Parts: sequence; C-alpha cells; structure tokens
Amino acid sequence: MERKFYENPAYWDPKRYVGAETVRRKITLEWIPEDVRTVCDIGCGNGILTNLIGKSHFAVGMDRSWAALKWVEQNACQADIASVPFADNSFDLVLSTEVIEHLPYRAYLSGLSEIVRIARRYILISVPYCEDLDLKRTECPKCGCRFHVTYHMRSYRADDIKNLFSQWENVRLVKAEGIVNIKKYLFQKESIILRRWLLSSSFNFTWAALCPLCGFSNELGEPPTQNGSGTSNYWSIIKQLWPKKIEPHWWLALYEKQ
Repeated sequence: MERKFYENPAYWDPKRYVGAETVRRKITLEWIPEDVRTVCDIGCGNGILTNLIGKSHFAVGMDRSWAALKWVEQNACQADIASVPFADNSFDLVLSTEVIEHLPYRAYLSGLSEIVRIARRYILISVPYCEDLDLKRTECPKCGCRFHVTYHMRSYRADDIKNLFSQWENVRLVKAEGIVNIKKYLFQKESIILRRWLLSSSFNFTWAALCPLCGFSNELGEPPTQNGSGTSNYWSIIKQLWPKKIEPHWWLALYEKQ
C-alpha cells in the first residue's frame, strides 16, 4: 500500500511544495559547508532540493519512488534507505530532509547506519518539529483503520534530533536549530475537531490518503479544488480569529563525521 501511495504522480508535483517549503530549502542550502563538493540526497523525493544543489555541486538524488525520481534533473538512483548502493565514505555530505520520520521501526536504525556509512565528512538532517501525530491521523471510511495521512511514524523534539547519532562515536553535532517559524494554533486538537465538524468527512480523509490496511483511497490523483462552500468560508473567518503561537516548523541539524 505504501508503494502505491508514493508512486502517485500528483503527490510529487513541485507546485505542492511552495511557501514554507521554499524557505526550508533555501536555509538547507545555506547550511552546506563550503568544503563540500559531492552530495547524496537520500529520500530526495521530486528532487527540488537535489536540482538546486546540482547547480554548484556534484549531486545524486536517491529515492525508492520512480514517480518522484522523474522530476530529478541531476544524477538519480532508485533505492531504499535501508540498503544504499554506494561504497563507504562516498560523499562529502549526505543529506536527508523530511525522510526519517517516515521510516518503520525495522528500517530506522538501518537507515541511519547507511547514512553514516556513506558520508565522508558531513550529515545534514531535517525533520518536522514537535509534530502531534494524532492531529494528522485519519480514519478509513471503509475499514476503520486509523493512520497518519502521510505515514509519519515518529515525532521529534529538539533533543531527539541533537542526539540522533549519539550511538555512533565518530559522529558529532556541529549545530542544530529550529527553522521557518510559522503560526501554530493554540488548542490545536480543539481547532481540528471544529474544522472536521465544519468541513465534514471531506477534511478527515484527504485526497492523497491511502489506507495501509485495505487500500481504500479517494481515487488518487489531482487534489480537489476549494468549492467555496459556506462551511469553508466559516472556517476562513475562524482561522483569522483563533489564537496562535509562533514555533519552528522544522528542526535542522548538521553533523560531522570524524
């Protein structure tokens, strides 16, 4: 089921990755050390970041999705993070952004180990910051299975990412910080409950959701457009009035391999 989800061409359309995503990519590029010449982007997705890196470095984008790799303009490799087909110390920098939170338990440590193995000098990682996984869980209307809409398996706080490679004695943290401050709703669970009530089940089971148990989907394809319904208008007004706080959207960390 996961494979079907990640092979949905519409999921990788670059038009979906704008706004805060654009700012995140810019900051990530700025964090690449000056002495880096070669980069492997593991879990590169549609290669937006890989393509930018390739303008000034030798870059390889690696992902398991063929649908994603079709967008990659640099060197591309179809492979899984748990079994990377490159030799030890192959790249000055190994980059993996918005990837490790998706990894199931069995692939998690293998994936981190592979990142360390092929990195010659640096590792650059980003993950969603303090994500409340329950807020993005949906329920399949066919079988009742509850799952995260984009298959996130874990949430990270600042200390989690700082200590990500603590079991590898030859990897040390260089710097880490939250990036791309955004407005997050106070009382998020209450706001989600209200939004789901206003927008009904169409909000709860999104256009890209794919049940990992029975395979039900809303016919994976192009995301639906807003229909301008009264409930949508009500939610737009409520969003403006609802109290918010400022927090980083992602946490970015640079490590050095000794």
